[in-house]
Amino acid sequence: MYDYNFTQLADLGYEKAMAYEEEVKKNSILPCYKRQFNLSQYVSTVAIEWDLVCERRVLYSTTQAASQAGKFIGYFFMGYLHDT
Repeated sequence: MYDYNFTQLADLGYEKAMAYEEEVKKNSILPCYKRQFNLSQYVSTVAIEWDLVCERRVLYSTTQAASQAGKFIGYFFMGYLHDT
C-alpha cells in the first residue's frame, strides 16, 4: 500500500497530484499485515479465513488455480463415471 496523504492530494490540482503520486510510488510503500473486512454481507469467505490480502495475495491465486484444476479433473471423472 502506498503512503498517500489524501488531504494534501485533495488540495493539489490534477497535474501536481499525479506527479506526487508517481513520487510516492517510487519511494514509500507501507507494509500491510492484516485488513479489517466488512462482515455485513459475508461472515466467512476464503479470503477472510486465510487472510488472503497484502503479502499473502499470491495464495489467493493459488487457491483459485487449485479449484479450477479440481473442476477440470472432475469433469472428466464424472463424465467417465456417468458413462459406465
